[in-house]
Amino acid sequence: MARLAHKIVGTGPDLVLLHGWGLNSGVWSSLLPQLSRYFRVTLIDLPGHGESRMQPLTDLDKLVDQVLE
Repeated sequence: MARLAHKIVGTGPDLVLLHGWGLNSGVWSSLLPQLSRYFRVTLIDLPGHGESRMQPLTDLDKLVDQVLE
């Protein structure tokens, strides 16, 4: 499986933001300046969204492992 596109901004405790269905990590752009002042924010584009290419979803556990990377 291909790696998921992601972006890391800021410093501090880790905060991972996942977008909802039909969106991409850009949905968080208005909150990112404030959050990145206090957190190391990781934005993830799920498969087929934003900059992550489409992948067949045959195993939910594999998708979870990709997000955990």
